[in-house]
Amino acid sequence: MIDWSEKMAKNSREVNKGFIRCSLTMIEETLSFPYKSALEKSQNTPNIEFFRKFSNYIHLQNTGKMRKELDEAHYHIERNANAKILFLAVSLRLAYLLKVEKNNEYTILLTE
Repeated sequence: MIDWSEKMAKNSREVNKGFIRCSLTMIEETLSFPYKSALEKSQNTPNIEFFRKFSNYIHLQNTGKMRKELDEAHYHIERNANAKILFLAVSLRLAYLLKVEKNNEYTILLTE
């Protein structure tokens, strides 16, 4: 994750903001994937397999906090935050949130 955050820090602010917006879109598409029709799922688009696999990790218990993390990252990038530190922190938080299981009874420890 450290190497990845260093590579992301070398990008321009606009590229980083675009990456975050794309990440938000992918999460929304993945969350809606189980509810799409069989016809939509059977289309041979390159993202269908990604959505199929990623939908095991994206669910209602973690998407709200993931969206909040990415929205805040977008806000901080706009205000010239240190991208290297920001992307490392966000990637660690998102990795934690991806491990939250569906219908888990314990509270997520990240602060509101």
